Amino acid sequence: MCQAQKKDRYDRLPETRSVTEVTRRLNPVPRWRNQDDVAGERELNEFSVRERMLPFTEGCGVL
Repeated sequence: MCQAQKKDRYDRLPETRSVTEVTRRLNPVPRWRNQDDVAGERELNEFSVRERMLPFTEGCGVL
């Protein structure tokens, strides 16, 4: 687990998306769950600048 997660810093953010999967297509589609456990997905190239700051992963892995 990474330092920020150990210190619960992600829990204090107003909005995050925990990435559960990224499809391996020509246009990757991240799938996620938000803090309210609501699932979502959308092609990565459709994310706004603000939305690109929301995805997080469990642990220290990189997507």
